[in-house]
Amino acid sequence: MAKFTDILIANKIIGQEQLAEAKAMAGRQNMTIADALIKLGYASGEIVMKAMAKEHNLKYVDLNKYEVD
Repeated sequence: MAKFTDILIANKIIGQEQLAEAKAMAGRQNMTIADALIKLGYASGEIVMKAMAKEHNLKYVDLNKYEVD
């Protein structure tokens, strides 16, 4: 099963250099690689979450489209 970062690279959302930069930032600032990618502006939160859902063979659901009672 591909990691979400591999999925982002395969879909040409990010490149290897951007991933390396995000990994370095994540290590320095004690954050996840996903958060670093978003903070650096390389991918939106929605794109990262879609890749994570795909990594785990789950369907992505945008909860902003639903009203919670």
